[in-house]
Order: sequence, then structure tokens, then C-alpha cells
Amino acid sequence: MFQVDLHETLDLEVTLENFPVCRSLVIPPETTDYKTKIYLQDVEKRILELLVIVRAGVGGSQRVSPCL
Repeated sequence: MFQVDLHETLDLEVTLENFPVCRSLVIPPETTDYKTKIYLQDVEKRILELLVIVRAGVGGSQRVSPCL
């Protein structure tokens, strides 16, 4: 993501093949280092939780990366 207004809440929707259900990732304002989960559900109704970290970058960008 580029040119994100860090003073506003960001609502990011992630979609993956074979995972038709996904909760939006809500990133609060003024976030610089934020760990959260993305919840997905596959076609067999199994739940997948991905732990991600959101980091602020230069120039108002946001980076969403998996936590390893």
C-alpha cells in the first residue's frame, strides 16, 4: 500500500483462492507496529488464522507481513 492516511482507520480486505469467507483487517489510526490476525474460512468451512504485523513505512505507506 502506498500513500495511506495514517490518521484514519484503514479497512483492508484480503481474498485468497478457495477461501471465500474473510474478515476485514481493520488497522487503527496512528498505527506504527501492530500485530493482529486475519480470519479466513475455506470452502470446507475450516478456519485459517494468519498472524500478521502491520508496520508504517516512509512516506505514509503501510506494510502487512506474516509473522514467522
